[in-house]
Amino acid sequence: MVLAISASVRAQEFVEQTNGMKVVRQSADAMNIYGSGGNPAWLFFSQEESALRVHLSTRSSTGGYHRPFEPGYENSYEYCVEGARELAGRHAVKGQFGFQQELRGDWRWMSTKSYDNGSPFLLADSTVGATSYSGIVLSGIYSVLLSDGFVAGAQLNYGVNNGLKEVSPKPTSTNRDLSTILGVAYILDKTSVIGLMFKYADRQEEIVYQVDQGAISQQTILYKFRGIDSYLRVTNNTETRRSQFRSYRGIVNIAMNVEENTAIVADGGGGVETISLTDGGTSPISQGYWQNSIGEIHLRAQRSWNDLIIAAAVEYLMSNQWARHPMYDVTLMKRSDRHASFGIGSRFSLAESWKLAGEYLYTQETDRLDDFISVLTSDARRTLHEISAGAEWDVAKETALSLYYSFGLGSGTKPSIAIPSPTQMYVTLRSREFDYFRARTLSNGINAGVRFNGGFLGRVACTARVGLLSVDNTAVFKGTDRRVADFSVNFLF
Repeated sequence: MVLAISASVRAQEFVEQTNGMKVVRQSADAMNIYGSGGNPAWLFFSQEESALRVHLSTRSSTGGYHRPFEPGYENSYEYCVEGARELAGRHAVKGQFGFQQELRGDWRWMSTKSYDNGSPFLLADSTVGATSYSGIVLSGIYSVLLSDGFVAGAQLNYGVNNGLKEVSPKPTSTNRDLSTILGVAYILDKTSVIGLMFKYADRQEEIVYQVDQGAISQQTILYKFRGIDSYLRVTNNTETRRSQFRSYRGIVNIAMNVEENTAIVADGGGGVETISLTDGGTSPISQGYWQNSIGEIHLRAQRSWNDLIIAAAVEYLMSNQWARHPMYDVTLMKRSDRHASFGIGSRFSLAESWKLAGEYLYTQETDRLDDFISVLTSDARRTLHEISAGAEWDVAKETALSLYYSFGLGSGTKPSIAIPSPTQMYVTLRSREFDYFRARTLSNGINAGVRFNGGFLGRVACTARVGLLSVDNTAVFKGTDRRVADFSVNFLF
């Protein structure tokens, strides 16, 4: 499950969370149903001035600690321009255009781009190599003040990218992402706001295998996975797989100012995600159906004094999945995932130019799997403790430096696994899914940032993050690690 929080267009939010902190916000301005909840209706009240932002970022990840079908290394790049403006005193708009590029190297077998969304239906081949994706993203948000205290808004996101595996048989893929959010919000009184959102997402992927003229004598072996230890092994030089992902969600947003210096933001809701798949060109054949019922609750509270901010955050996510056989009306698998986290933190102004901050975050995840087609059951739990601390120095009026350090300790219980007759595929590869989940990990990260007035470049914010995730106790992953490096630069005009 992948979760994304939209950034606010406010100039004050331009540097929001550049320090890497997850609980303590840099200002109470983010405590609204747009900055925290993503409701597009509140864009009208979240924007104080017109803004043009140019964003450049890069991210890399490499190391031996990864799931069986995760790449050995990943490099991604993003370039985007976005602008926001208020119109006629009752309307607000925001638009974004960007280009994204991603390289997945040392990627074992896998051809399905969204291989980690929970669906057991995956397409792979017998090669290991690099796959590159590149494409564009477009986004637009509109918000309108319909009457005093009542606003409505809509957001539309569109992206398309093409993928190419750089080793024979060189399969290609085309991915199209479309999502929309409709929202309304009403100011109940001077201290409370309530909002409603409906989210719809539609994602299509087409993977094509053709005869590679450069290796025409090479035999292509395809693996069509239907479970952890269940797959079809097909010798075929040509194949076309199409998958259709759809998601429907409803969410309620609430924001309150209990007192002048206390803010609370909450949102919760649920929905359904589905994936249907077919193989074949002119005469497609069903390859299965997957469905996921999801629920989520997010709560954030923050209290401010003259020199002190104390914040707390709670999050709970649930997922109930099942998959249906492509030929028979029988259930192939059921899966139940739970994610709960709690964090508390504070920030203290030591002097006019210095700020110190620290926080603690606890996360627990549980995973229950009944893979009927593989005759496999698993029940596991994982916990994570994370501590972060750092400082910010306001060097001058529009210049600031920040440095933060984080330390994390993760551990999983030994999964209760039952699989009477495992195949060699499970023994040598797929069992690493469970070893990954139960590994004892140590994480260290450093986040550094600088903000300054760049003159004709506008206000500039640069952040850099390096992290190391190491493993110390499992036979499979012992001695391995995962190294991450991020860098981004933003220009605000």
